[in-house]
Amino acid sequence: MQNTTEKVKLALARHRPDKGWTDWNDFKKHMKTKYMSTDSGFARYLKLKRVVQRDGETIESYYQRFDENIDRQKEDDDNGNCHCKRNNYFFVENLHPTIKPRFLRLPEAKDFQKLDLYEVRTLARAE
Repeated sequence: MQNTTEKVKLALARHRPDKGWTDWNDFKKHMKTKYMSTDSGFARYLKLKRVVQRDGETIESYYQRFDENIDRQKEDDDNGNCHCKRNNYFFVENLHPTIKPRFLRLPEAKDFQKLDLYEVRTLARAE
């Protein structure tokens, strides 16, 4: 509780254990129920697929929107599994049509699926 914002700290302090969580798993479930999207995992997946770089949009702006949607995807994975390859593929697939071919020709981008998304973004900015 010491490392949370004042609003969260007050909410946690007011919580009565008999009304909700008593251990970490109960707390996690409570927080997910209260603050997460009600979209199904498949609906969030479809939203991620629709995040495309717009005409005139910078790589940085596109990356920020994409990364926000990835955070929503992670919430669905209770086992801590990373879907990095799939996310990298989506990111590159949805680069603007004038950028994607140049990106794919970069020697450093040959195995972009093995990089983390931030590194893919850095390569895309360098093209």
